[in-house]
Order: sequence, then C-alpha cells, then structure tokens
Amino acid sequence: MVGGGIRGKTLFAAAVFIASVLVLALKLLNPTPVQILVEGNTAITTQVPGLFTYADVLVIAVALVLMSVSGTYILLHDSTTPAAAAPASAGGRNPRRTSAAVGRGCQNA
Repeated sequence: MVGGGIRGKTLFAAAVFIASVLVLALKLLNPTPVQILVEGNTAITTQVPGLFTYADVLVIAVALVLMSVSGTYILLHDSTTPAAAAPASAGGRNPRRTSAAVGRGCQNA
C-alpha cells in the first residue's frame, strides 16, 4: 500500500493507549463508594465518596503504565523514514545544520 497508514505495532499501541485512557477515566470518575462497618452483630454500609480500594489503585497503576508505554511508542516510533536512510540521502551531512552566517545579513569582505 502506497502512502502507508497505521498498521501493525502502531495500531496495537494506539488501541492499548485508548483502552488505557478509558479505563483510567472510568476508575477516576467512579471510585468505590461503599464502606462496611461491623459493630457487634450488626453490619452497617455507608457511602464514602472519593476513596479507592487497593484493587482500584492497582487497576489505575496498570492503566497508567500501559498508557505511558504505548504513548511513548506512538510518539517516538517513526514508520515513514528508516533511521539508517536519513544520513545517506543527505550525502553524509546533516541537512538541518546550516552555517551561522546564512540568512543573518553577514557579508564577507
């Protein structure tokens, strides 16, 4: 396919990133709101907003790690230009480096 597109590992990384963002958003917006108090022979359940269980924290940590790894892969992976071909196409020189005098109004006498 000419022009490429998102394929293979990049598509997988994007899917993992989106899934991690959704899991993280759902866990942060909906913490576990139940607290169970046992007094003698009676059990009382109360709602406590804003607290997370250990399982919630584990899910949030795993989602953060997966989101970070997949996001880093997506940002740093360049599928259009192989790294080995870039210096060869410029004749062994770095095409981004220019002389300091070019374009600054310096004149040679």
